[in-house]
Amino acid sequence: MKFSQKFARQGDLVFERIDSIPVEMKQEKKAILARGEHTGHLHQLQLASSVGRDSDGTVFFELKQETELTHQEHHTIVFPPGKYKMHQEREYDYFLEGIRQVRD
Repeated sequence: MKFSQKFARQGDLVFERIDSIPVEMKQEKKAILARGEHTGHLHQLQLASSVGRDSDGTVFFELKQETELTHQEHHTIVFPPGKYKMHQEREYDYFLEGIRQVRD
């Protein structure tokens, strides 16, 4: 799947194309964006890129060339060069009366 719009989705993760990345980020050594909580499967960028997290834990990444995002159970997304923000899908639990993150 080619990333051609402002948003893309892989499992419980949503990716948004953005104009700029926050300056104050903790750089990640690996291009692993998230791990499956139950299976351990990885949402992983296949080419070297700049990946970091801000103080809230939000993931941002910048790609200098077209790059694939792979996962063992989801379709592959091909990102064009650019800057991106990753969102974790959330849902409202009516029984607990609160918002929680969806778990893959």
